[in-house]
Amino acid sequence: MVKKINWKDIDFNSHILVIGNFDGIHIGHIRLIEFAKSFGDVTLLTFTPHPKMVLNGIHSNFLLTLDEEKVKILSDLNVKDIHFLCFTREFANFTSSDFLKNVILKIKPEIIIVGYDFKFGKGRSSDAEGLKSLCREYNIEVKIFPEVLLNNKPVKSSDIRDLVLKGEIEEVRKFILRDYSFEGEVIKGEGIGERIGFPTSNLDVDPKKILPESGVFKVLVNDKYYGMLYIGSKPTFSKEGRFIEVHIFDFNENIYGSKLSIIFLKKLRDEIKFNSLEELKKQLIIDKQKALNDRR
Repeated sequence: MVKKINWKDIDFNSHILVIGNFDGIHIGHIRLIEFAKSFGDVTLLTFTPHPKMVLNGIHSNFLLTLDEEKVKILSDLNVKDIHFLCFTREFANFTSSDFLKNVILKIKPEIIIVGYDFKFGKGRSSDAEGLKSLCREYNIEVKIFPEVLLNNKPVKSSDIRDLVLKGEIEEVRKFILRDYSFEGEVIKGEGIGERIGFPTSNLDVDPKKILPESGVFKVLVNDKYYGMLYIGSKPTFSKEGRFIEVHIFDFNENIYGSKLSIIFLKKLRDEIKFNSLEELKKQLIIDKQKALNDRR
């Protein structure tokens, strides 16, 4: 069961409750979930929007996993009971005791599992040990899952976001144990790529999804077609804003309005400003050959 709820409407109980943001569902999250499942069927409580987006006024380019992506990945991990608790300014002002009364005691878990860096209560005033202390009085056992290290550093969603922004896609894969991906709807573009033999599908992507700041990438489209993805500001054409477009190899169909799933495979190069369309075309030929020669 997947459900979006307000704290006032919590109407479910759980024997084993896992709480956290789980943005990116990285190796630390995966190990925590596997640990929780060792005690039985798990109910996962997460938050929407992400608390940092509400508290810091962030509206774009932040989330590693949108809610629908989170559900799919969690389902693949055999977590079926997922509750998205609406994170509002009102909820952000809850004290730790308010959180206990209005969330935990309504759900009535016997065991709660949280990560070592779990924070709750107004201003992140309480932590995992504080939750354990509060729950002790109600005979609720709180288990605190320790940090998971990679390259001698704790695995954190914030560090993975930095890697995505830099376009270090192959490094990201090491932290999330899968290829980084997104979906976008095909929208009308200017047709410049088609004029030079590289037609592209321009993509409208949920602005909350974090993507590399710029660059050209080898990608897999709809789990079937290889292609090259461009993200950037089109400096060659003196454009402003961020553009996302994909050239699909050996593909010539009208797909306006369709949704495409894009899996990042490898970064091919940084964004370049060209002096002419001919220069751009020559570079795209090189990019495509590089992508085709790549074994992935």
